[in-house]
Amino acid sequence: MENNDIDALIKQYRQITRNDGNEKYADAQFGLGFIYKRLEWQHIFKQQNYGYHLSNSTGGQLNK
Repeated sequence: MENNDIDALIKQYRQITRNDGNEKYADAQFGLGFIYKRLEWQHIFKQQNYGYHLSNSTGGQLNK
């Protein structure tokens, strides 16, 4: 997913309020959380020069 697409999706989700309905609001919050977590993991993977890597042998935990 392109950065512009992600930014547009974040903007769209942020505009949804509780006045739009509890289920729609909850879906938007879940979507935002998923996007932010994905961006966080992408950032971590790009920090390879800091010695971080994802190891299958540790059940997906970060090792330094």
